[in-house]
Amino acid sequence: MREAIAAAFERVGFALDDGQVAAFAEYAALLEKWNARMNLTSVRDPNEYLDAHFIDSALVLRHVDIAHGARVADIGSGAGFPGAPIAILRPDLHITLFESAARKASFLHALKSTLRLDRLAVCCERVDPGAVPDRWTHAFHGVVSRYTASVEWVAQCAQAMTAPDGWCAVHKYDDADERDALSRVGRWAGVAAVRWASDAAAASRRRFACVEFRGSAAAAATGA
Repeated sequence: MREAIAAAFERVGFALDDGQVAAFAEYAALLEKWNARMNLTSVRDPNEYLDAHFIDSALVLRHVDIAHGARVADIGSGAGFPGAPIAILRPDLHITLFESAARKASFLHALKSTLRLDRLAVCCERVDPGAVPDRWTHAFHGVVSRYTASVEWVAQCAQAMTAPDGWCAVHKYDDADERDALSRVGRWAGVAAVRWASDAAAASRRRFACVEFRGSAAAAATGA
């Protein structure tokens, strides 16, 4: 399993050290154990976790330049995707996994403890565009989300949760509706740029909707 993990990541441009390989192996084992008794992911075969979840989550790092030590929110994290794989690959980042389902949040706490991801936080709380708590308002440099909600919904949350010059990157399937949604986001006040990124290493029709918000270049997320 560990050799397969190292080889798969190397094929898409990530050179893992032994600790990172071990972390992904432990992640797969824990996911298999918990998935047997609760519906964490529709992928039931542990052999498919690597490409379907780990690699797919990691690919966002090829399309977003995340500053060292940045604070990143993962909305609707589920079984930790994409935030936890990003945390393994970028241990300098402060990542908060938002998951409103208590049982899934319990898994995420177990994952954090098992993998000893000290800069990973778990928040069992629902995030909504019109009701972002004060403690999360402008608290992050960026937001990620993977196949959870519409581009517009995630972008609304991200606009409230990120500091000026923040960003969001959303894993989506490539279809006309999502492209239209991203175009609408591009016309919002406070949005500097939008782009629809593709990756030859990604599974069929999977893409990234990326949004950059306009603001002061000197601004930083709260507490950074």
